[in-house]
Amino acid sequence: MLVVRPALESDFGAIGRVFHEAVRQIARRDYTEDQVRTWSPRQLDAAHWQQRTVKLEVRVAALESVVAGFIGFSHSGYIDLLFVHPEFVRRGVARALLLEAESLLGQLGVETAWTEASLTARGFFQAMGYGTVREQTVCCGGVELRNYRMEKVLTQDGAANRSQPEHI
Repeated sequence: MLVVRPALESDFGAIGRVFHEAVRQIARRDYTEDQVRTWSPRQLDAAHWQQRTVKLEVRVAALESVVAGFIGFSHSGYIDLLFVHPEFVRRGVARALLLEAESLLGQLGVETAWTEASLTARGFFQAMGYGTVREQTVCCGGVELRNYRMEKVLTQDGAANRSQPEHI
């Protein structure tokens, strides 16, 4: 059974593994080897991930006590991180995490959730009701990566307003 819960201090090592494996195995379909290596050059430790997410709400999705994925988001509505370990893709993990974040944001009165989705994640966010605002290029370690600024209007209960047009 999939359980979405706030991240515990003991989860941050697993969060690092999820991120690294997702970038190295899943994003490889859409990015070059050089881009993937720059995005996640090595698996970073728990202390890095605790520091990286200090200003975010972090939730993990656990299957039988194994961290299958995580999401990090700010109270402004920014979905900063959403990653699923390759062993758990297409099992509802990302969907459950995003719905939890949207629900919490809606309860806080946030009207719009937004993200900077990778090429790999764009289709998922579109399926979840996010519209593309613009394509953008970001620089990571001297290497350019393309992504998409995407948004979704939330209701007060976190449900989507699915009548959003595609902007680009």
